[in-house]
Amino acid sequence: MYYRHVVSKDTFRKIDYELWNKLWFWSKRRHPNKSKGWIIKKYFSRVDNLKFTFIDQETGLYIRRTVHTPIKRHVLLNIRYRVYDKSPETQEYWKKREYTNAYNQIYSVKIGKLYKKQQGKCSFCKELMTKEQVANQKLHAHHMLPRSLGGTESHSNLRLLHNECHRELHARLSRKEMKELWETEDYLLDLTNE
Repeated sequence: MYYRHVVSKDTFRKIDYELWNKLWFWSKRRHPNKSKGWIIKKYFSRVDNLKFTFIDQETGLYIRRTVHTPIKRHVLLNIRYRVYDKSPETQEYWKKREYTNAYNQIYSVKIGKLYKKQQGKCSFCKELMTKEQVANQKLHAHHMLPRSLGGTESHSNLRLLHNECHRELHARLSRKEMKELWETEDYLLDLTNE
């Protein structure tokens, strides 16, 4: 993720090639009496239109290729907007830039989707989540319906909160109360009005 802001596709391809070679020789060494076809069938499969992806056939988990890492160019500052200018247009520019920078720091697909869905705002306090909070992992994916009471990992059951907001939410409500409120309405909206 660190190198995705520069032209790294050739480097990523080389890494994928080296990793594939190591895995291929490892699997051949592990099964010296088996044919290449048997080894391919056991350890490799087609994933994302790429043949010979190393995969666990039982769980479906596979080693992601680094060449699939999207290249996201660093966006230069617009010199028209000064940091200390209080005009609404300037404030809007800096808010949008903070949102974009924070979003580009997210490493998890799940957190990225939640962040985008919530437009970069904490569901509890409605404040923006900053680039520093994202980079330092000071955000938490809160389960609206707790997992211990049947909640799932689906996006509809998750809300992205600041760590402090998450602690405050759990200080105010027990898991049982969360379940009762989950069955009636979005309780995060109610709590911020108390």
